[in-house]
Amino acid sequence: MGFLPIEERHYPALLSLVAPATPAVRLLDPFAGEGAFVETAAKAWNVTPYANELDGERAAACIARFGATQAVRCDVERLVASNNAFGAAWLNPPYDHDAGASGSKRVEFRYLRHAWKWVQDGGMALWCIYRQHITSEAAAFLAKHSSRVDVWALPGKHLGEYDQMVVAAIKGVALDPAALYEQIVRDRDHPQRLTVQAEPLYRLPAPRPIQRFVFAPDMLDEVAGLKLIEEQGAWKTGGFQALLEVPPPPAEIEPVVAPRPGHLALVLAAGVADGATIETAEYGRVALRGKTRHVEQIARVEVEADPNDPERQVKKTTIRLKPTTTLTLLGGDGTTVEMEGDEALLSFITSNKRALAGYLNTKFKPMYGFDFAGIGRWLDRIRLKGKYPMYTAQKHVVGAVARGFQSRDSILLVGAMGVGKTLIGGSAAISIASGVVKALHDDIRPDQVVLIVAPPHLIEKWKRELHSISPHILAERIDRHEDMKAFMDKAERVGSGTAKIGLIKRDLTKLGCAWEPSVVWREERTPLWRYGAPVPDGYLTTQRIRRERVPECPTCGCMVIQEKKGVSAPASQSWLESGKRTCAVCNAPLWRESRDRGSLPKPGEKYATKNPRYRLDEYLKRMYPDRVYLLVWDEAHECQHGDTGNGAAFGRIAGIAQKVLAMTGTPFNGRASSLFNLEYHLNPRVRQRYNWGGGRRLNKKRRGTRFFQEVVGDASSQRGRAESRWVEDMGYANKSLKNARLMIATPVHSRGLRPMSVRTKKHREFPHSSWRKCSIMRSFSRLAI
Repeated sequence: MGFLPIEERHYPALLSLVAPATPAVRLLDPFAGEGAFVETAAKAWNVTPYANELDGERAAACIARFGATQAVRCDVERLVASNNAFGAAWLNPPYDHDAGASGSKRVEFRYLRHAWKWVQDGGMALWCIYRQHITSEAAAFLAKHSSRVDVWALPGKHLGEYDQMVVAAIKGVALDPAALYEQIVRDRDHPQRLTVQAEPLYRLPAPRPIQRFVFAPDMLDEVAGLKLIEEQGAWKTGGFQALLEVPPPPAEIEPVVAPRPGHLALVLAAGVADGATIETAEYGRVALRGKTRHVEQIARVEVEADPNDPERQVKKTTIRLKPTTTLTLLGGDGTTVEMEGDEALLSFITSNKRALAGYLNTKFKPMYGFDFAGIGRWLDRIRLKGKYPMYTAQKHVVGAVARGFQSRDSILLVGAMGVGKTLIGGSAAISIASGVVKALHDDIRPDQVVLIVAPPHLIEKWKRELHSISPHILAERIDRHEDMKAFMDKAERVGSGTAKIGLIKRDLTKLGCAWEPSVVWREERTPLWRYGAPVPDGYLTTQRIRRERVPECPTCGCMVIQEKKGVSAPASQSWLESGKRTCAVCNAPLWRESRDRGSLPKPGEKYATKNPRYRLDEYLKRMYPDRVYLLVWDEAHECQHGDTGNGAAFGRIAGIAQKVLAMTGTPFNGRASSLFNLEYHLNPRVRQRYNWGGGRRLNKKRRGTRFFQEVVGDASSQRGRAESRWVEDMGYANKSLKNARLMIATPVHSRGLRPMSVRTKKHREFPHSSWRKCSIMRSFSRLAI
């Protein structure tokens, strides 16, 4: 990148534009160079300067001019400064083209957009660039976010070749953004010549009150770090003080069923048993503490030939970060014993199984007491296919589900293939919907229904087994939104006492109609030369006006820009039809739903014979937000990613259902990220801890883009970091070391639904993950640990 400071001959004209203010007003220059102009401007305008520079020598000159508190050395995209804190900003960015960037390729506009957040409302930004840098995209951005924009031309050619300009923009909202956009484009082609003004044209606003002003790089050196420690030491923070407080007594744990012996390792590794005192045969009476941390293990070592030098070999080492549990025992005499690794943990559990089981029976008070939850006689009458009774273990699972729903709203049932999950889920659904479970009889309204979502090839099996369990039910297959309306109307007429169950193919919850671009096309006329001026060579008189068909956003009215090979141009029809686009200014969708070919009127007819397809999840959320009492979702592991159609549909319907029973035989694929979307919609503790929803999957996040995941505090409302924190707490990553260069490969991220799309339910506190708490019977649950 090339940094070219403003020439001193332009100082008087630039300084004459702004009236003097007060030192309380801050002036920002994020590309200050040696700070000559910002120092002169600060004195002329009577404001306080703040400068940032990346180059080492120029940054040292800035710090010498303004001091370490008002000048820093940092990449502008890593600069940490208070938003809406500067009354004026001088933006003379480097002139360059970033071929690897997404969106706008010119760094001049990218830096303008990045620095815009630091200017306060009513403040002024002076953007110093060349004429060609004022693209249609830049003009649309300025028109959207400015109340006034003037384009000034600096006299003479910069470097003897380029037309240098200064855009003076007042941050705010324009009365007519479209008119302001046209003015910017017109002034770009015919700018005002900047000369020394007799009277200032702009006045800086009064500073906005800021509780805590910040101006620092996000990478601290020794001097800045020492200053922060002296002024804002860790002992002054609330988090440090909270460590010194006496912790409250742990909440009573109430799982659906007591943890099975196979869950002992999970309980110890998760730290749930911290503080427990048991009598051991080898160490006497001890207190337990478990801690899990990541340990690097060499997975494989490969030797490859260097493609650039066949005689040279490259050694590639893959390192796996594996979670390892350390169990610490504290004896009565103060001695400690540490056991690390799976073998040590397994040996301790085997030797002290009876003592640990006694602690679990005392600590965990299960809801279900293996009494069939009062529906044992009803379960005894069930005959699958008219002759096969349920196994006792299956009856206990149904009873545990019925008892669990009396206190919780979501359960994840994990059962191996062949244990009869369809029979168990169908029996639980019918017993709840028909009023057999007396404790839930008053909780379900007569018009509420049960929805079962299953893979397409299992729908008929579900219907057969439901009728086999109880022939006196209303079970209908739902393929379109017309079927859903008819089913809901029939369920309202049937009344209470009868189970009303709708069967939906999983894929139909997400399938909608066709779509088409939705923009406003306008004809833009641009004069190629002034009226009355001589006709340039190669043109005809009738070619003075160039007509171009340009699209505009129907929401904000800004021109829709298409980026191609670093060139910004109005979007074409083919580009808009190639994918669902959004406006770069207001992020509004530039598409709308439309009828597909099968739902269009026939030739010569006025009306179509059928309606277009409508997504069932959105239809339910819009038309029947309170009619779904229980949602049973079969093969729930297909919803592991929130940015897929299955994951989005699961979250949307689960948000409107009062109770959710998710069933699967493979709850996760070995990576913790595959559990996040299920846990987010089923477990209230996950929504409380990771309260920002999911992050984008398959998207490389780069600092400075709007998709970059900033490091924020736990109290922040920012979205996008939830799943990365989840993976950090639960999962692992692989590292590859190649010639001392570190390359990290982590699980891909998934974006969940927005929290607003999931209705908050009332849950009791439970410190386990729902995939552990809802593994009801050991013989029906197989978890890969």
